[in-house]
Amino acid sequence: MDSAILQILIKHNMSPSNELLEAMRDVYKAGAATATPANTGGGDDEEDEGVMTAYDIAALKRVGIDPAKKFRIKNSVFTVTGWKPNRPKFPVSGINQNGRRFKFPIATVVQYQK
Repeated sequence: MDSAILQILIKHNMSPSNELLEAMRDVYKAGAATATPANTGGGDDEEDEGVMTAYDIAALKRVGIDPAKKFRIKNSVFTVTGWKPNRPKFPVSGINQNGRRFKFPIATVVQYQK
């Protein structure tokens, strides 16, 4: 199992942090690792639309992000809309109250959701 996870990380040029490895182990154990998540394709913001899969929600919760909870940065309120682990710097997608889409690093979302 760990070798399969490491192959995925290498394929997407991601460094294997402990949190990410644990999240991927949990998802792998749940059987979702064989499915292709809806919000992890290549491309731009259009692909961030749609319902987050169980994979996306489990991975976000494992790294400390509650997908149902909104967060505020300055005067904007954001909602988490997607998770793309193949974007290592900005894997979290969000939308503000005006409908504009943004990409965030994990640490920023965790910090402002508190």
